[in-house]
Amino acid sequence: MAGERPGLHHRDRHAARARNVLRRFEVLAVRAGLRGVTLHTLRHSTASFLLAAGTHTKVVQEHLGHSSYAITADIYSHVGPAQQREAADRLDQALRW
Repeated sequence: MAGERPGLHHRDRHAARARNVLRRFEVLAVRAGLRGVTLHTLRHSTASFLLAAGTHTKVVQEHLGHSSYAITADIYSHVGPAQQREAADRLDQALRW
């Protein structure tokens, strides 16, 4: 392809671009005063916020690209006290018929 470095295989070009994105993000995060914030922490925070806001775990799993629902549920099961309270309240309401 035009503009690409000769001798690099497709997988190597992809890895080089990914490293450049990570490096650029690190520079921008430091400039913004967000020391210690990585793309991974933003990904994790996004998933945690979505789950805390009541987004179904299956939707978050697909958003993150996890291969299974179980992976997402296992990783983010700590995001649960508010949802657990809400579930208990809903069960309580359901049993008051």
